[in-house]
Amino acid sequence: IRLPQPFGLEPPESRLNLRGVNQKEKAEKSFPMDGSVSGLAWLYDIEGYFGKRVDLEIISGYGENNEIREVIRHIAGQETGFDEVAVFYTWEFYSQLFYDISREYGIPVTFGSGVSIHNSTPGQVLFGLLKFLESNFDVSELYPLLNSRSLIPDTGVSGFQVVRCLRKAGIGWGKERYSLQLDRLLEGYESSRDPGKWDHADQGERDKAGDKGSETKSFPALIRETRDFINGLLGLFPDFTAENCIPLGQLSLGLAEAIDRYSNITGEADAEAREKIIQELQALAESVQSELPCDEAVKVLQEIIENIRIQKSLPRPGHLHVDSFSKGIWINRKRTYMAGLSSDRFPGSGREDAILLDAERTAISPDLKLGRDRSKEKVYSMAELLAVAAGPVVLSFPCFNTVENKELFPASILLQAFRLYAGDPRKDYSDLEAFVGTSRGFVPAGDQTLLDENEWWLRRQTARSRTLLAPVLRAFPNLARGAAAWKKRALPDFSFFDGKIPAERNLLDPRINHEMVLSPSGLETLARCPFSYFLRHVLRVKPLEEIIYDPGIWLDGAQRGTLLHEIFEAYFKTIVQRNEKPNFSAHREFLYELADEALNRARQAIPPPNDAVYDYECGDILESCRVFLRSEEAHAQEGVPVWFEFSFGKRTDAGADFEEPVYIEYKPGVKFALRGSIDRVDKIGPNSFLVLDYKTGSTYSYSVWEPFKGGRQLQYAIYALALETVLRERRVCPGAVVNEGGYIFPSTKGEGQRIIYKPIDREALTAVLDSLFEIMGSGCFNMSDSSDDCRFCDYQAVCLRDFLEEALTKKLEAPDLEHFWEVRSFD
Repeated sequence: IRLPQPFGLEPPESRLNLRGVNQKEKAEKSFPMDGSVSGLAWLYDIEGYFGKRVDLEIISGYGENNEIREVIRHIAGQETGFDEVAVFYTWEFYSQLFYDISREYGIPVTFGSGVSIHNSTPGQVLFGLLKFLESNFDVSELYPLLNSRSLIPDTGVSGFQVVRCLRKAGIGWGKERYSLQLDRLLEGYESSRDPGKWDHADQGERDKAGDKGSETKSFPALIRETRDFINGLLGLFPDFTAENCIPLGQLSLGLAEAIDRYSNITGEADAEAREKIIQELQALAESVQSELPCDEAVKVLQEIIENIRIQKSLPRPGHLHVDSFSKGIWINRKRTYMAGLSSDRFPGSGREDAILLDAERTAISPDLKLGRDRSKEKVYSMAELLAVAAGPVVLSFPCFNTVENKELFPASILLQAFRLYAGDPRKDYSDLEAFVGTSRGFVPAGDQTLLDENEWWLRRQTARSRTLLAPVLRAFPNLARGAAAWKKRALPDFSFFDGKIPAERNLLDPRINHEMVLSPSGLETLARCPFSYFLRHVLRVKPLEEIIYDPGIWLDGAQRGTLLHEIFEAYFKTIVQRNEKPNFSAHREFLYELADEALNRARQAIPPPNDAVYDYECGDILESCRVFLRSEEAHAQEGVPVWFEFSFGKRTDAGADFEEPVYIEYKPGVKFALRGSIDRVDKIGPNSFLVLDYKTGSTYSYSVWEPFKGGRQLQYAIYALALETVLRERRVCPGAVVNEGGYIFPSTKGEGQRIIYKPIDREALTAVLDSLFEIMGSGCFNMSDSSDDCRFCDYQAVCLRDFLEEALTKKLEAPDLEHFWEVRSFD
């Protein structure tokens, strides 16, 4: 097949590189240029062109997405059918953009080179499972596949129900933990004293998950079906070898089986994708028997499957056709669009191949293409395409990279096309910029065709007169309430939207509502930031608790503290039974043994990300045990530990010392209900006791000179009241006096220090509690006065304090907040 040779442009050496045929002979084999050839054939011979002005437009967009939207907008504005238009691109990424916009607007499109396998459900499942494998079977990698219904369980349970069971099981990561944790979850349900709380998912959650139609099942049935599905899925992944490698062939076959068994097929494209993926994986399994490290195996499979294209098609009637410019010469339609003509994409660099240099290629064979000729080849192919364009031609380029936040420039071929259009080879880029005009952005200009109602809203809303806000807010009541709330929050007045709710003392005041059971940590939260307390304990908005994979951390602060508490409790219970005092030299090895046992149990419950992190944190735990034992030996004569994890008001499967809450009469005739767990109680006299709380951090925020710290540190004092009440009322020690309390810092950070408050200032404590209860009863839950209280808060994304700092200063001056400032006055 002989193709036209554009005027003024020599073909690259690789073009028609027939041995013994010189360039002159090549030219003679080309078609003669006549009237049937586009004027753009003279793109590089402007002075030799004497025909009428070429039918050419050049447009640009603010980023590739806006460029493509402008192309579609331009097509929609023409009096031509989709099947009279061909769109070509210089970069494969554009096929994805056209695919997305065709799905968004229902545009019939054929793709000559197909679309990415990522656009299919089987493709999404495969790449999701590869991430699942590479993350050491991190359960969070399964959630998107299950929630999107891409991965369909085969045991009768829905994806949403599987996610629910996996969350409750606390899987974390590790292949072996799934069955283990699900079995533990099932055992926990069957031995629970209150199994009814597990039985059914919250209906609101089911509705949000689109799970309305699923059959309601008992929780044990859900666990069993989830376990069967997970075991079936995990069984398709081969075990790692002793060298920590994975058999690539077995992995390929397992993934092929997973795609066939579990991927959700919703149409022809998904069916095609499933077939092609399975074929590739099976072919790989037959040809490769090697064992590779996990990351390398995943990379090999990703690279193989990435290259699969689906929905390849020739041009079809009624369809817009999209393809690479390299194939454009074979497509003949009335209108031609060329997208992606920015200088960074076209013609690209002419750098040599780092693996096989040009000199080496030449030595091997004169027929091998050279790296330095790549850009020439692209330019020539583009010129060939434009030379045979049958009708009007529209060239486009992005003027800005929205990802890297940098300006982009038109390719040199655009300047050449503009010069031909203007008939002046002296035109430069400034003239081209003036010709192109304003680049098309996210908001359509007044003269642009609108693609959908969203663009209409954007255009109207960004106009000088924003007259549409009122009807929008009327149409969307929730949006209207949100806008009103934000407007109120930005004002200096302390309002309903800042945490001021109608005072319902019968419900909110614990001195009146004795069904409201408080905790010391909750009261400290109330003192620290009433708004945070309001969100958690009044509205009951709680963050989702999950085991998150972090390659550098095993136990978080709370988990580490719980582990140390467990070790210290086991140690003291043993030596108290032996009637021994803490002794470093005598007890060190015994304490380390207890620590090792606790660490092994923790490892079963929470998998460490790797052995290095586990070893490091184990060393830190053992060092904290050493610090603890040294400290206890030094203070051994000050008291005798008698109770550990002394709990009340907590109904758990493990039981409690006293299941009912304690009603504390903190002043004559006034009481409130409390639940909690005291880390340790020491007996320091015949009827005198000391309450102690372990803190695994540093002593930075604690001082004997600030016993209450503006209400932020109340635990020791409230527990002293609670313990005294329990011991007296339950006749454990009718004459009990608990007038001392404090904190032990048994860690490397705390260096074993103790901060003991004695005697506890009960008068000040009574005043603090009164003020806190007044805050609750009055319904005034303001934000904290200090941003330091926000550092470890779960609700920063909700309160948006940083955006309201100026208004907050004024709000805190409201007369309604007098009780908050009373609490702050107690250091």
